[in-house]
Amino acid sequence: MFFLKKALTYLILPPGSIILILLLIAYLTRGRERFASRVSFVTALLLYIISIEPFKDFLIRPLENDYEVPQNPQGDVIVVLGGGAYESGHLKGSSHKRTVVGFVLHKNLGVPVIL
Repeated sequence: MFFLKKALTYLILPPGSIILILLLIAYLTRGRERFASRVSFVTALLLYIISIEPFKDFLIRPLENDYEVPQNPQGDVIVVLGGGAYESGHLKGSSHKRTVVGFVLHKNLGVPVIL
């Protein structure tokens, strides 16, 4: 039941719904207009690829590697950016890491934290 709920949610919300429409167009035009069918299929495939996690990580990696972690951080306040939580209330992996680092910085620097 959980898998079915997640699959339906993915298909209803963008980009899943857009991908589904493009694949439907590709299927319906497969015999008559080959160019439209191929363009729809390739567009759906590219949209899917840019919407998955590994591609996001591939794009973010150069941005993360360009900046070094400061040895002596300083400032007036610590801002911890969110990254989501599960329905159970537990933080997702990236959110949890940010919160822990924010807490450690707060303990070391003694400045306020903004979540």
